[in-house]
Amino acid sequence: MQLGHRGFINTVKEVLETTGLTARRLEQELTESTLVKDPNYAQEVMSQLREIGVSISIDDFGTGYSNLAQLRRFPIDRLKIDKSFMTEAVLNEQDAAIVKSAIALAQILNLQVTTEGIETEEQLEFVRSLNGQEYQGYYYSKALPADELRILLVEKLEKMGLSA
Repeated sequence: MQLGHRGFINTVKEVLETTGLTARRLEQELTESTLVKDPNYAQEVMSQLREIGVSISIDDFGTGYSNLAQLRRFPIDRLKIDKSFMTEAVLNEQDAAIVKSAIALAQILNLQVTTEGIETEEQLEFVRSLNGQEYQGYYYSKALPADELRILLVEKLEKMGLSA
């Protein structure tokens, strides 16, 4: 279901009620381009999501045409830095500067930050050196179906001496 669909908030509420999931466990990802299309409507829907306790993240940060003032305007909890910057960040000064600036900006604004596109140890170490908080990418795993993910997580827990 799309953010612009009438009844979006009611559908979110119904899903939360049906599944028993607490709202704080749900994070709604919006791309920068979604915010640019109709910023007033996006702000209204985001505020309603926040009112019911849903977290909000901006996905693909750095690839859209939003301006930095929107980061203050919108009620967001997390920035997800687009993977396109990580591809060359360890080799290209400009991409490295963008990643560094985005992480610093998120931290100054008290936002959580997820760096997408981590595929190598070198990229992971680079982001860690910038105090990046969360990382996502093929370095950890490709996207998996739920049953395969469960197996992977059980194996990881067992290696750590924990049980599932």
